[in-house]
Amino acid sequence: LILMDIHMPRIDGLTAFKKLQTIKETKDIHGIALTADAMNGDVKRALDIGFRDYITKPIDVPGLLKAIDDIFV
Repeated sequence: LILMDIHMPRIDGLTAFKKLQTIKETKDIHGIALTADAMNGDVKRALDIGFRDYITKPIDVPGLLKAIDDIFV
């Protein structure tokens, strides 16, 4: 599982996740986007590139654990 912050220095999380999807060893790893951005367009963009879920900050830990369970159960 990749927990990817969307706002990082040098490369944003969307671009980083897209690059990981092109690498044989990482292309099948599920990802959850983490960010303070909560606009519908931001959520759609992240889900459209392959993130399995989109969690906004401050992180609701029970919600994050449920998102992880939903991926693996």
